[in-house]
Amino acid sequence: MKYCHLVIISLAILLNPSCKKHPPSCAKLGLEFTYTKPGVIYSPGSDSIPLGSDITLEASAPITFFDDSKQYNVTINSETILGPITASKATGNVTVPTAYAIDDLVLTATIGKIIKDTVQFTTEQLKGARTVYWQKDLDSFRLKISIKPNIRGVFFIGLGQQGNRDTDCALYKYFLRVKNYDQHLYFLSQLYGGYLDDNSRNYAYCFKVY
Repeated sequence: MKYCHLVIISLAILLNPSCKKHPPSCAKLGLEFTYTKPGVIYSPGSDSIPLGSDITLEASAPITFFDDSKQYNVTINSETILGPITASKATGNVTVPTAYAIDDLVLTATIGKIIKDTVQFTTEQLKGARTVYWQKDLDSFRLKISIKPNIRGVFFIGLGQQGNRDTDCALYKYFLRVKNYDQHLYFLSQLYGGYLDDNSRNYAYCFKVY
């Protein structure tokens, strides 16, 4: 797998500490439920923006959903879901086409929150990722983030696996695909001779800052 693709999507879900000491009510420990439908949209949808402007990421994940593999409806009773938002940029270097870029962006959450997670991420990983916590509504978790680049260049943004454990310790995983009709993936494929993996097709959003 290419380096840029690793940056975009493969950072692990931040759930290890959430159920270290299992309470007596962990009746569903070991069960995992998965949601894999579109849920993220970026606006404006243009492939290029001027320096000084921003892009808005809006995402929604249902509290109750149908698990296709288990063939029944499930409901998570956690107060939030969480996971990484990742960012990389084109370098202009053929040998190393992309680099971590989270520090080249100003990220502001208007729904949910963002933290610099020094407990879950290494110093190196923090160059490319932050942890997001979602806000719970009546029937869904919601997230809204303003992404404002502070340098020019080509950027690649993605939400990694989101999720949490419920009070019975069942694990809920959300793989939310991008809803935009055009994700401007040609910026990414040009760096790798036309190659794009499924993670990039489903989860990456690319744009240029001029």
